[in-house]
Amino acid sequence: MTLALQPRIAYSQPEALCRTLVYRWGGMLLGSSATETEIIGGLVSAQDRQQQTPAYLDVKHGHRFDTLAYKGEGGFSNMNQVTWHGKAVNYFGYTVIQKKEFERELVHSTGTIAQQDADDRAGAVRQSLTNAIQGNAEVRQLAFAVSLHYQYPNLDDVTSAHTAGVFISRGGPGARQPGARFFDPNNGSWRFQDLDSVLRFYETDWLPNFVANSMKGDPGHDSKGRRMLTYFRLVGLLPA
Repeated sequence: MTLALQPRIAYSQPEALCRTLVYRWGGMLLGSSATETEIIGGLVSAQDRQQQTPAYLDVKHGHRFDTLAYKGEGGFSNMNQVTWHGKAVNYFGYTVIQKKEFERELVHSTGTIAQQDADDRAGAVRQSLTNAIQGNAEVRQLAFAVSLHYQYPNLDDVTSAHTAGVFISRGGPGARQPGARFFDPNNGSWRFQDLDSVLRFYETDWLPNFVANSMKGDPGHDSKGRRMLTYFRLVGLLPA
């Protein structure tokens, strides 16, 4: 299995910093005039990691302390700041869904628990994003970080998580061109005409490949086999 639609802007994170990279991507889209190409081009690279540059160390610090909305007081993250052309761009995360488990069903005949929705066939993430966006109908542009937590059925007690970003603009004064974007820090960014299109891509193309672990670029995970989804978190991003 491979992605049917390849990213418009390619990117591969140098290590597992996806949550913080999605925060930065979304915060910059919301609060700066930078193009998406400039935003992604300014994210940390393998060279930044190797040289331990200030940009890399800043992202590492943010990953430990500043992008944990689900743990923060009142469900908010610390303030995050990026400088763009000498101007500070401030943003933060707020918890929409702290934790929602994917459905499970006990199979009594075998005495085991079967993951009936280990690939989100019920569309829990899609519906949660739709509700969050429709609940902010007057807001011109919105950004979200979706963190999928999972296990590797073939490996005992190995759990992990990955965060992807969704951005939607309705256009108008102070907003970007109408449309939607999806950002996976392991692969890059895609652009779509509307919300339905980005959610369809997530459900029918990106998510099946993610569960099958068929996309390359995931640091340290590309040889561990199929994933089994366990729960997800949903965080909204706001400019400050």
